Amino acid sequence: MNFRPFPVKRVCPKIQKNRNDDSKVLSYCGTYVPLAIRGVNTLVREMMPDFKKWISLKKEDLLETACRKTNLDDWGDSWFEEALTAILDAVNQEGRLTFFGRFTIRQFLIENLGSRLRVIEVLKRFPEIQQQKIQRPMVITGWYRTGSTHLHNLIASHPNVRAPLFWELRHPCPTVDPRTTNPKRQIRKVQLASKIHSYLVPGFSNVHPLHHSPPSKPG
Repeated sequence: MNFRPFPVKRVCPKIQKNRNDDSKVLSYCGTYVPLAIRGVNTLVREMMPDFKKWISLKKEDLLETACRKTNLDDWGDSWFEEALTAILDAVNQEGRLTFFGRFTIRQFLIENLGSRLRVIEVLKRFPEIQQQKIQRPMVITGWYRTGSTHLHNLIASHPNVRAPLFWELRHPCPTVDPRTTNPKRQIRKVQLASKIHSYLVPGFSNVHPLHHSPPSKPG
């Protein structure tokens, strides 16, 4: 007997106001894909074999592209290649990616590979960085939706605590010379990425707000 999967409804998550107060309640009712993205995916669906060549998800192509964009080629320890290969195998064999999905994951991987190249270069130019000691670090772990982000923000608001900012986590090493990093530029990049993310996933900020500026500290 052959079973046909139920069609997935492409419905935007609904944001409704709570009747008892002004808070908002997010209810998820199906996979949502913006109309423009659906249109692009539909137009290029028949040409996907050709686009797979142009939007390559092969390890060698990704490494070469990251090297070309950063003008760097020292990857350091090659242990990361095993993990990269596992990710690409899963994406290529199980992902069933659309055109937009393929483009997005490629950009994401190239960006992170570029960060690795810059980190290694910075440590070579400024070896004293590795001599710095972090006194009494705090590491927060937890399952999804358990309040770990709220705990992070609470601890980060302490006047004697230095917590990593969101833009720092997204761009841990934007240049090969940390002294030339422009925080405002990186913050603008993260804000633009957040706007794109909000368009692709409406209501996400209601579930998990992302703050570009540090939590306010008591005076």
